[in-house]
Amino acid sequence: MKLSEKIKWLIFDSGITTYRIAKEIGENVQTLDYYKKDSNKIEGMSLKRAEKLEEFINQHITEEELVKSMQDKK
Repeated sequence: MKLSEKIKWLIFDSGITTYRIAKEIGENVQTLDYYKKDSNKIEGMSLKRAEKLEEFINQHITEEELVKSMQDKK
């Protein structure tokens, strides 16, 4: 699964608020809300920010939970 797909799931479908994510990864809520308004912008996200989000995903969600949640969405 591509990192951009994981990030899109985190921001749009995980049920975790952008406030909580931003607070835990040290980003501004407005920055994450920018991506939430236009998911196409995620592809142009900085590598540093994408790595922070990936670390958040890895700490809070198992790969199995992520895959199941994405399958349930389809």
